[in-house]
Amino acid sequence: MSSPSPPIFDMSERNVLQMRKIHVHIGSRNCTTMLRYIWRRRADGTYVINVEKTWQKLVFAARIVAVIKAPCDVCVVLSRIYGHQAVRAYAAHTGARTIMGRFVPGTFTNCSSGSFQEPLLLIVVDPVADRQAMHEASQAEIPVVAFCDTDAILEFVDVVIPCNNRSAPAIGLMWWLLVREVLRLRGEIPRTNDGWNVSVHILLS
Repeated sequence: MSSPSPPIFDMSERNVLQMRKIHVHIGSRNCTTMLRYIWRRRADGTYVINVEKTWQKLVFAARIVAVIKAPCDVCVVLSRIYGHQAVRAYAAHTGARTIMGRFVPGTFTNCSSGSFQEPLLLIVVDPVADRQAMHEASQAEIPVVAFCDTDAILEFVDVVIPCNNRSAPAIGLMWWLLVREVLRLRGEIPRTNDGWNVSVHILLS
């Protein structure tokens, strides 16, 4: 999935500096299906992500979230041990549901399960760790947005947000940017740098 964004969604220099400062663009030394999102490869073998593409995909994902009428129809899955604070903050500000920790098989496919849900959109932090959730979402025809590092396998992923997803500060910043863009699109905050008074540092730990 992809969609060109109007100029109003263009990335600012401030956004670039934020992402570079926290190393959102620094990937791993492996890359198979993510080459289209790579800017270059350093001498040490580390792949560097094109932050312009990161921004474009983040805005596209925010536009998808924003058009879903019931915020609780967006489900965020996080099975890793870090990033919980950022996901909780995202859910608190946008109204999304969360599944943190172990994903119970059948959550999206077994209607007799006590954990059964029917979201309209799934967001995951790690396509590797959250593969079970993504597989079930695919079976249930639920679109998947995923924060993907350079070594990600893109099976079951509909919208890729290329970024460093192994760093708690980097993924925290990505959640903060996503929250802000969703709220802007919903008309809940103005499209200005000082339009949202929630500090990015709240989501970085």
